[in-house]
Amino acid sequence: MKDWEKFRTFKERGEWVELQFMAAAASRGFGLSKPWGDSQAYDVGIDSGPNHLRVQVKSTSYLRRTGYYCEFKPQDYRTGYRLDQVDLFAAYVIPENVWYLIPAAVLVREHIQGLQLCPVRHSSRCPYLYEKYREAWGLLAKTRRELRKHRSARNNAKPKKHVSPRERQSHPEWSRLFAGAKECSGRGRRDLAGTPNATPDEGSASATRSASQPPSGGRMQPRAQALSKVQTTEPVP
Repeated sequence: MKDWEKFRTFKERGEWVELQFMAAAASRGFGLSKPWGDSQAYDVGIDSGPNHLRVQVKSTSYLRRTGYYCEFKPQDYRTGYRLDQVDLFAAYVIPENVWYLIPAAVLVREHIQGLQLCPVRHSSRCPYLYEKYREAWGLLAKTRRELRKHRSARNNAKPKKHVSPRERQSHPEWSRLFAGAKECSGRGRRDLAGTPNATPDEGSASATRSASQPPSGGRMQPRAQALSKVQTTEPVP
């Protein structure tokens, strides 16, 4: 049995995680304070010179798909955290012994209540946008104003540019690709015009055969027979 699995309740495990965070912060030279009781929204106070930060400590051992899922929900699920209550989240991925220090403004403004952290293998579906906050202990020395300047990683993602038809025609690369695609689609339609339920290659081949071969009945129609005579007759000098 692993160390964190020996606790009988999540409350006991949470108290142990808070002690782990306080020890890690103290070893880096930060002052600590603990609010009395459970009425405050934060767990640990961090003092760095004149700065005082309110830190809410979270933890996870839940491996989901390619990483660990951590919830950032208060005890009262109906109301989330507010920026006038918490300045920083400290999330501890217990099995990997990894800390994430994420400014509260990053999650609170977007109403984010859960994140995938600490990828254990590559994933094409989950981009893991918050890896820059991994072991970011330097944020404990920031002021509240500096922490509130951080934005959600979702908003920092570069949006896809919409290309209008006019821009597509004016840009040489776009116009070349668009013309090639248009030519291919038009050729496919012309080849398939005389052969229903056929692919473009089948349509072009059947169109060539129809000009020289009789129908399946074995007898040529008058129009097809006349066309065949015109095609096979040598020109008169």
